[in-house]
Amino acid sequence: MVAPDMQAVYGEMEACCARMLLSAQSRDWDDFLQTAGRFNEISNTLGDIDWQGMQQDQRETLAMLMRTAQAQIDAIVPLAMARRQELMGSIRSLQTGDKMRRMYGS
Repeated sequence: MVAPDMQAVYGEMEACCARMLLSAQSRDWDDFLQTAGRFNEISNTLGDIDWQGMQQDQRETLAMLMRTAQAQIDAIVPLAMARRQELMGSIRSLQTGDKMRRMYGS
């Protein structure tokens, strides 16, 4: 049987995924990173699940939370990758500007 606190942990994990998705969609990267930190803390505490020892409704609830969280993560990835590309472009721009300043002494 899955403990109610385990369902709460997975529920919190799914809530973190939902918030990260909303943050990424609204381009609130500070909130995204803060929530991602909490998501990582939760993820690090997860252990093995005794699916056979759970009641059917508990299995279904836990599986639904996991599927929802995974779908949210799948939606976050392209948004985060686009942001990464933006940041890489900004860094390249800064590096180019730095090189120009060094080269031309301004």
